[in-house]
Amino acid sequence: MATRREAFDDLVRDVADDLDRVLEAHDLVVEFAVMDFPTDLGRKWAPEVPLARSVPATRSTPARVILFRRPIVARATGRNATVGLVRSVLISEISDLFAIPPEELDAPDDF
Repeated sequence: MATRREAFDDLVRDVADDLDRVLEAHDLVVEFAVMDFPTDLGRKWAPEVPLARSVPATRSTPARVILFRRPIVARATGRNATVGLVRSVLISEISDLFAIPPEELDAPDDF
């Protein structure tokens, strides 16, 4: 039986795979990572704990989206809600990184 951490990682991987198909159409690459929680909370995050953080691409590394497992799980009310929240957070972060309208990312079949 998978641990909660492994189950969350699998869920993120499934959602990320769906979004990767859309990103490939734009010739974009994003790395996805999961951390339990952000380790560098400061005043800029007050009063809420973030659900994710994105890091723009550099010449040597692709863009990265880091999801924070514990804050996401704490805000979701079950597996379906967790899937929806993970998808929403990833879409929001990718949309901000690449200036792609969220609607384009959320409708991969229309691409």
